[in-house]
This record gives sequence, structure tokens and C-alpha cells, in this order.
Amino acid sequence: MDEGYVKQALEKILSWQSEDGYIPGPSYEFYPDTPYNGYALRMLLKFGMQKDPRVQRLIRWLLRMQRPDGGWVIPLLQDLKYYPPYRSMNTAMFHSQVARKIGMANYTPSDYYKAPSCIWTTMMVVRGFVQSFDLGALPEVRRGAEYFLDRFFMKNYYSSFLRSDDNWTKLKYPTYFGSGMCALDILTWMGYGAKDSRMEKPISWLLGMRMQDGLWCQSDRPHPEKDQNITEVCLSVINRYAQSMEGLPFGREAEIELGRTAPV
Repeated sequence: MDEGYVKQALEKILSWQSEDGYIPGPSYEFYPDTPYNGYALRMLLKFGMQKDPRVQRLIRWLLRMQRPDGGWVIPLLQDLKYYPPYRSMNTAMFHSQVARKIGMANYTPSDYYKAPSCIWTTMMVVRGFVQSFDLGALPEVRRGAEYFLDRFFMKNYYSSFLRSDDNWTKLKYPTYFGSGMCALDILTWMGYGAKDSRMEKPISWLLGMRMQDGLWCQSDRPHPEKDQNITEVCLSVINRYAQSMEGLPFGREAEIELGRTAPV
């Protein structure tokens, strides 16, 4: 962390932190982009900053923002825009006429709990938490994982974040944005394996995506280097699942036994 500009970059991110604990933006300053807060948490944990009071504030904020269904949304943009008359507004109009005026200071999450959570926002938040062994074991984080596992292959509710169900079956690089591959990477790391019947269809799909040369390729445009990275993730998923079939420790449990760190 002390090499290069890593520490400087992490400190810059934390310098934007609000009093409530979230990091605003990156697109708009008047509400937090929850998936990017999850991604920021992942990087902060990866570089050993879990005990930093500022990171603890971010963790507490994310846990407070979890909804009764187990998932997360982007505040104001997704839950409020789910309801008429805002649903038909384009994003720019909604930002200028609604979100900016309300702001987080006047936002009460429980007022909008009838709106469903966002599949991909939830996945990004969970991905942040599982970078830590102890945070990844929290029941709140497991509830988040259950949220997107139960909705595997389903259409997302929000046009603001990859609404089409096609996103589940696209292999993407970078690997962290809304895809079935990313979901399986997280789930198998957390200990979801062959004993969970919900995993059968997703794993069969992933196996079916393998090309004749043995690689998994980026769906939109195959690329030699990106395909190798995608293949590495897919092989990690398949290996964990195979270990679960053998009754062996896999994912998080296996890494703890070996004294390693969380890679997802």
C-alpha cells in the first residue's frame, strides 16, 4: 500500500466521504452511487484499511442502507424513480427537478421499501463485503447474496443499471459489472455449491459457454488478453463447484484454512 500512489489514491477517495459515511458520486454529488461505494469498499479492504474509522463508517452506512428484501438500490435514482409520476421521467430531468431538490438530507429509505432492490447494485455491494473474511460472513451479506441468487437469469427492475436479462449470460471484462459469471464468482467464494439446487442451472450455463479451444471468450468482442482473464474467473468458479461436489472445503472456507486472503 505504501508503494507508488496507492495510498494517495485511497486517501483521495476517502477525502470525499460524507458525514453519513457514504462516498458521493461519481456521476452526481447529491446522492451516493451505491454500487461504486461497494467497489470502493472492496479496494479499501483489499489494501488492509478495514480498521480505519472512515472505512468503518462506510461499512455501517452500507449496512444501514440494506433493504428488507435483502438487497440494495441507488438512493433516489432507483427507489424513488420506481414510482409514478417519476417513472416516466428521463434521467436528466429526474436529477435536475427531483433528486437535486430532495437530496440525501431529506431522504428516508423506508418511505420507498415497496420498490424492489436492484440486482446488480446488490451484487456490487456484496462483492465489496466479501473481500473481508469476517465481513463476508455477516448474515446481512448472505441475505444480499441470496437476493441475486434467487433472481438468477431474471430481468433487473431498473433501466439505470443493466435492465435486460441478457446481461446474465454475457461474459464481460472487466468482470465485476452485472453478469452471471461475476455472480457465480461471488457465490462460490461464499460457499454456495453443489448442495444448493439453485446453483445447478447457472453452473450448467457457464460450462456451456466454454469454447472448443477450452477458453471462455468475451461475448461482445473476443480479445486474447481479456479472454484469458475471463477464463481464469470461470475456471476458479468451476474448480470451487467441483470441490463442493467432492465434499471438500472450497471458496472462502478453503482459503481460511490455507491462511490466504479474499480474491474476488
